[in-house]
Parts: sequence; structure tokens; C-alpha cells
Amino acid sequence: MARIQRIEHGTLDSRFHPTTVVCAAQLVEDPNGDVLVQLASFGSGSAESSSKRHVTQTYQFDRAAAQSLLGYFLRAFGHSIVDEAGGDVQHGQRSDSVEGMRAV
Repeated sequence: MARIQRIEHGTLDSRFHPTTVVCAAQLVEDPNGDVLVQLASFGSGSAESSSKRHVTQTYQFDRAAAQSLLGYFLRAFGHSIVDEAGGDVQHGQRSDSVEGMRAV
């Protein structure tokens, strides 16, 4: 569980992961009032099926870390991913408070 300081280009010997997890995204506020995007993953499907759902990893992204990560998404999926964005956040709306953004 950590706030991402920076994102560096990876050189790990990575492969496709066959195990899937659920991830929750939300907006949180740091002590200075800046907004962070928080991603929290829960245990694998086997843990969820036995009613033992628990957070296994949490990452928080400030604006700079989010911009860096966004670059990877754009390279992987193209700019159309921004126009096709869905999920729980409604595209094109903005709020001045974290609480208001959570409700968007």
C-alpha cells in the first residue's frame, strides 16, 4: 500500500497472468488537499468465492504519476481509449471537491 513516487520503464521478464482480480478505483485527498487516484485490488477469485474478500494491494497516483501511466495506456490502446472511457466515472464532468468527484 503506497503512493506511487514515479513510474519507470520496466525491464522485467513479464508474462500474461491467468489469475484475475477485482480492482476498486476511487478518489482520495492528500493532506495538502490534492486529489489522488487510488486503485485497490482484492484477493483472487478463489478468495472472493469463500467470502474472504480483502484488499491485497493499494496504489495511489498523484497527477505526475497518473500522466506517466496514461502514456503507457495511450501507447498500448491508442487515443480512442479516452473517448471510449466508461466505468463508474462519467466522462466530461468535473467537480471542485473529492466528495463531488466520487459522486460523478
